[in-house]
Amino acid sequence: MSNSTLMPVPAAYPVEYNGSTLIGVSIAFTVLEVVFVLLRFIARRIGDIKLAAEDALVIPALALCIAINAVAIAMVQYAGVGYHLVTVYENDPTKVILWAKFLIAESFLYVVAVVLPKLAILCIYLRVFPTKPVFVVSYLLGAIMLASSITNLFFAGLGCIPMDYFWDKTIPGGHCVNIHALYTWASFPNIITDLAMLILPLPLIVTSILRFQSFTAIDPLQDGTWASVPLMTWTIVEPGAYLIAACLPTLRPLIVKVWTSGRRQVAFSKAAEETAASKHGEKRGSSSVLAGLGNNHDAGRGRGGGGGGGGGGGGVAVSLQSHFGRDAEYFELVEKGGG
Repeated sequence: MSNSTLMPVPAAYPVEYNGSTLIGVSIAFTVLEVVFVLLRFIARRIGDIKLAAEDALVIPALALCIAINAVAIAMVQYAGVGYHLVTVYENDPTKVILWAKFLIAESFLYVVAVVLPKLAILCIYLRVFPTKPVFVVSYLLGAIMLASSITNLFFAGLGCIPMDYFWDKTIPGGHCVNIHALYTWASFPNIITDLAMLILPLPLIVTSILRFQSFTAIDPLQDGTWASVPLMTWTIVEPGAYLIAACLPTLRPLIVKVWTSGRRQVAFSKAAEETAASKHGEKRGSSSVLAGLGNNHDAGRGRGGGGGGGGGGGGVAVSLQSHFGRDAEYFELVEKGGG
């Protein structure tokens, strides 16, 4: 296989690197996607809710999102993504071919990873709003999404004939469609369907628009290994945002349980603090009364002798029992012993 260039080698660039940004985004979204899907099924279990059609869509959507993130990391580690194209050519031209193959793989993954969580959201609409207008609009949007995905998959596989011509322009008779236009307009149907699904959170529409804008502003093939960082970043963010949005409406049982448990814990803590403070105050009060009564008792013994002292001690014990309950029983024994 020839190692010929995809595009003419651009003018020299300084040796720069921005691949760490793509790795960071890939790891962050992998964690977020896994956490939200796990929380989704935990909430289902807490609420004793049976699995529905959208749950069958979320699992493969998660697998595809993780695959996109893994490919993005592999592009940085093994295909020179993060460096300018001229730098990659100078060091290892074979990485450019590997980058092109990763780019095609990412195109297939992206198309399916975007449509599955959006179909899951439509399933939620159908279940929550079982009316004819919602049914009609949801099925229409679903049909548009599927048609768009099939079209994008077709062009991703047949954008270049033979496919090797994408990275090897020396193959006789090979030809490609406008790859720049293909990658640019692949996300445009998502903007339309997002706007149609008005209940979708605004960030989803924003991510679709930003990805579309990124491809219109940057040629993914001219200095491709450098340009892939911002382009792949939005390719990761968009399906990840759809997947998280598909999970959010299902988290209510979990949120209610956590909120209720938290409030109950706060109430218990506050009650315990108030009880402890009350007991502490009672003990301090009992000590003050005992000190005063003890002084009176000593004075009575001085005036009335041993017999009077004994009678005074009995009165103190009865008084303490009436005011301090079980705490006074101890002091009663002490007073009797002293008498």
